[in-house]
Amino acid sequence: MVVGGSNINNIRYADDTVLLATSVEKLQGLVDNVVLESAKRGLCVNTKTTECMIIPVATRLRVLECYVLPVLKYGSETWNVSKEMEKRSNASEMWFLRRFLRIACESHTTNEEVLMKADTERKLMKTIKKQLLQFLGHCMRKDGMEKLAHTGKIAGKRARGRQRLTFLQSIAEWSGRSAIGLIQCTESWNWHKMVADVIR
Repeated sequence: MVVGGSNINNIRYADDTVLLATSVEKLQGLVDNVVLESAKRGLCVNTKTTECMIIPVATRLRVLECYVLPVLKYGSETWNVSKEMEKRSNASEMWFLRRFLRIACESHTTNEEVLMKADTERKLMKTIKKQLLQFLGHCMRKDGMEKLAHTGKIAGKRARGRQRLTFLQSIAEWSGRSAIGLIQCTESWNWHKMVADVIR
């Protein structure tokens, strides 16, 4: 395990030691070294309290979803999701999956094969889009500054050049709906159904 550029293969507390390795062969090598060095000092390893634990794929994916992806998605409910951002987000998700499953880039494993091995599907962009729609619905249902910022117009002249993609335009682009249609939909009971249809 590499932390801050340093390779850590053991964690010690009092007379307990945890050995970390990426394969059974490497773990056996560490155990052999511990047994050898302990024997030189008149010590021995208690085999009755020694356990070998292999973290299953499901647990690794759970760690990814609970501790890694939330950091990546922080503040994502306010993002303007462009095609380029969606492409990079999908690439990041696959990179994380490959690292957690220990699949080397040189193995030429396709993304589909990685997803099959993990028994999962692409979830990152679906989750981000769901949060975007939920945040938009929250803003539209309250008569406040947030709703005015999305529906109102800024006084003054239009800037030169290509205009920046607004939050509402961004959602309209990937949801396949018009900005006006989105605003009208947030005020109806069909909003939750639309959110489910978009991320399906």
